[in-house]
Amino acid sequence: MADSFGRKPVVLGGTLVFAAAAVACALANTIDQLIVMRFFHGLAAAAASVVINALMRDIYPKEEFSRMMSFVMLVTTIAPLMAPIVGGWVLVWLSWHYIFWILALAAILASAMIFFLIKETLPPERRQPFHIRTTIGNFCGAVPP
Repeated sequence: MADSFGRKPVVLGGTLVFAAAAVACALANTIDQLIVMRFFHGLAAAAASVVINALMRDIYPKEEFSRMMSFVMLVTTIAPLMAPIVGGWVLVWLSWHYIFWILALAAILASAMIFFLIKETLPPERRQPFHIRTTIGNFCGAVPP
């Protein structure tokens, strides 16, 4: 999708859907609602994490790209290690709902930064036509049988 519509709209859209899904998780009244919303929450998180590689490749020269990707990988390694600790504190002091409110707030702040600070890096003449069948096929091919 990022090759068809541009990097910025896909990252921004994914981050906004992540925020909306986090709010929906926070407001969930049943475990079924929470599970469904967490599915969309994870799907939206994946959108941004996949496109960030292409975005950084567009922005940075080859030498600097490697260094910046190392930093991104460091953050993506440390964040899941720290999340249970921070989430545990939030759970003890507040409730599980606040974990999702905090994620929604972080996503809204990230969306504002993306909107105002990130420039589109894929010019219209380099964009590929969008084919929904190809997208669905790629998605289904990524899911193990």
